[in-house]
Amino acid sequence: MWEKKDAKAKVPDVKPADSRAAAPATPNSTAVPPPAPSTVGYTTPPMPAASKPGKDIGPLPAVGKEETVKIGRSIILKGEVSGAQDLIIEGTVEGKVDLRSNQVTIGQNGRINGEIMARHLVIYGKITGNCFAEERLEIRASGSLRGDIIAPRLIIEDGAFFKGSIEMESRKEGLAKDVERHATVTYETVGEGKR
Repeated sequence: MWEKKDAKAKVPDVKPADSRAAAPATPNSTAVPPPAPSTVGYTTPPMPAASKPGKDIGPLPAVGKEETVKIGRSIILKGEVSGAQDLIIEGTVEGKVDLRSNQVTIGQNGRINGEIMARHLVIYGKITGNCFAEERLEIRASGSLRGDIIAPRLIIEDGAFFKGSIEMESRKEGLAKDVERHATVTYETVGEGKR
């Protein structure tokens, strides 16, 4: 088991299957191409059931929370975005972003038209809509926010644009109630305006 192996292991001599292929061409001889490799006995391995067309692939494997997802500059999303990963938005989102237990970063090219709920929200781009942060909301110098803020901590850098109201709540229970109340009031106000 613990034998010392020879550093210069012998390599077996390998001879070609066809002696014609190994012989060098002479000026008077005609070169014969080597025979094609045999495909007898070879079968294509079967495709896994998950990759066959028309089959349900089942649930996807869980993704670690440390992974960050990025929505690129050329992407335009219309609808609701939700999940369990941190998110960087460089594109355009029209609709609700609900990532209450994650960080959401709006890049300098990011444009959001809708409500955002996150644990930590950082704004470098432009948002039109209400923002709710469980821990902290930051509007950087290049950032712009038109909408109301509900967050226990708020950072607005010099040069940032903000128009709206601010409610600061230190407990999550109070924040959750404010979010529900604010969503109801916003819906009722919009509904009354359309009559």
